Amino acid sequence: MLQHLVILSLVMFSPQQSCTDRFPQAVARAAVERWKGWSLVTISDLSTDDAHALRERWGHTLCPGITAGRFVPASEHSVAVLLQRREEGKRLEMVVVGHATGRDGINWYTASPPTPSAVVSIIRTIGPGVYKDSRQRTHRIAHDGIVYEQLESGALLLFYSSGGFKAIILSF
Repeated sequence: MLQHLVILSLVMFSPQQSCTDRFPQAVARAAVERWKGWSLVTISDLSTDDAHALRERWGHTLCPGITAGRFVPASEHSVAVLLQRREEGKRLEMVVVGHATGRDGINWYTASPPTPSAVVSIIRTIGPGVYKDSRQRTHRIAHDGIVYEQLESGALLLFYSSGGFKAIILSF
């Protein structure tokens, strides 16, 4: 079940731009190089039904494992990358966020640590605002957030606050 969310951001990247823009692609490649044994989640990792639904919504250039925005206050542009790997028969996912720190440097944050996941998830950008968690508590986020979603199952909102990333279960 895909939920429609309005994305309001100073720096707008649609899922298509995250897939084709050079900066998000460079950060995604750097993440795969940094975390050896992990790979980027791509459209081919999704089930046929999920891939079809996402292509209808976002177009054929969708990258479900890359999204860009202003996730951390130290940077105008940052990129979230959804990585996956198999370990001891389990499928793991983690979300990392990188932003440029100079000519060739990238500062990394772990937005969601390695977590078992039976099915492939996607990530996308959501704008700053007020959101409710599954207990109907409100959370105000000052920067773009990352929706980390298992389609037709549920979603987490990953957001930077007080020096690190926090996660809430979203209520739509």
